[in-house]
Amino acid sequence: MRGQSRYPFRPRASIEADRDRAVRRMAKVAVRQVPFYRRAFAASGLRLEDIRGASDLARLPLIDANTLRDGPADFIADNADLPSCLVLKTSGSSGQSREIPIDAAALFRNAAQGERERTIMTAAIGRRYGYREAVIVLNPSLTESSTPRVQRFLRDNAFLPRGAAVERLYIDAAEPPQKYLPRLDEFRPEIIQAYGSSVDELFEYVTSSGALRHTPRAVYFHSDGISPRTRARLGELGIAVCSTYEACEALKIGFECEAHAGYHVNIDTYPVRIVDEHGHDVEPGDAGRVVISNLSNRAMVLLNYDLGDRARWLVGPCACGRTLPRLELLEGSPLKPLMLPSGRVINPSELYLVFLGEPMLREHQIVQLGPQRFRVALVIPEESQRSACRERVRRAFAALFGGEAVVEVVCVDQIPLSPGGKKRSFIPMGES
Repeated sequence: MRGQSRYPFRPRASIEADRDRAVRRMAKVAVRQVPFYRRAFAASGLRLEDIRGASDLARLPLIDANTLRDGPADFIADNADLPSCLVLKTSGSSGQSREIPIDAAALFRNAAQGERERTIMTAAIGRRYGYREAVIVLNPSLTESSTPRVQRFLRDNAFLPRGAAVERLYIDAAEPPQKYLPRLDEFRPEIIQAYGSSVDELFEYVTSSGALRHTPRAVYFHSDGISPRTRARLGELGIAVCSTYEACEALKIGFECEAHAGYHVNIDTYPVRIVDEHGHDVEPGDAGRVVISNLSNRAMVLLNYDLGDRARWLVGPCACGRTLPRLELLEGSPLKPLMLPSGRVINPSELYLVFLGEPMLREHQIVQLGPQRFRVALVIPEESQRSACRERVRRAFAALFGGEAVVEVVCVDQIPLSPGGKKRSFIPMGES
């Protein structure tokens, strides 16, 4: 962690030199240990010495969630100690499920790198260590929940000096705020970490009810966005707000600073390309798809990986003084909680849990046709598995909605792209 809080302020040339050294190190791992890249180098005639820095990553094959889903073993290093890895499961915003083993060294490197955004939050509360943090995530006791699993792995496998550990309260995002708010007030967190949609849900309830007795000093969110209304409300309450850009395939891609002008990208660990439909880099300021290379995880090596997100590079320096480049994610409207006729509220993130236990499911998409009408499309390559999988998903949604919504589950050959060129796993009512 030493020096990480000041690292984003270093000269850009120094950061880029660190990045290029990390690219060369990971290229050696890829060629010598990873089946996919051994074949790719041999087929293209590339030599290891041809990969000198981040600009050369574009010479590697462009891969995506489908590539990873179809042949995950091709990206596992021969010397990976899989039993000691933490395996994260994701359905992702693209609706494509996958499992990502992450080695312990990468988890600790990412935790240390997290000091870059954590400093922003701890500055707001006036304390660097020993604070209280409430974490609102889905089913925090389950093996699928990435955030608490990473935090527990670090806590269980590291020595922290007395007083340095963070005291955490885990809250299930499926609970309505009126149910968990008494526990939140009793815990008195200085920081709240949550999905963007959970932050919206909590502060919409607080605004309408006035029920919040304890006000946190800072909120940071991830996974989905918050509404302008919520961000303004946080500002009125004097609560610092920050967002992080992350994925299971790349834990610490970027973070929002105090200037709230895009995400600073940790290019020394996760160099990013923004590409057009042909895989070519776009001009600064133009929109394209986000392609990352993970220079940290040596268990599953992913270089030149299309995340499926859309973004554009922001031009010019940031007012905060950090030199890490900035990108702006081009997202749809923030996902809103679903209100059922009984008044029960369902966090949109709950919908994703239905799909995590379906190994034969390649992609999915949920379309909200009306207030209580949904169409769920499944892509299942194995025809013999379609009927059983479709029925399991139908039963899971029936249990989730408790008879308060009509859900049609169908199998399709492919999920259509949005007008922006992205596969979306959830399309709210009124959007296309």
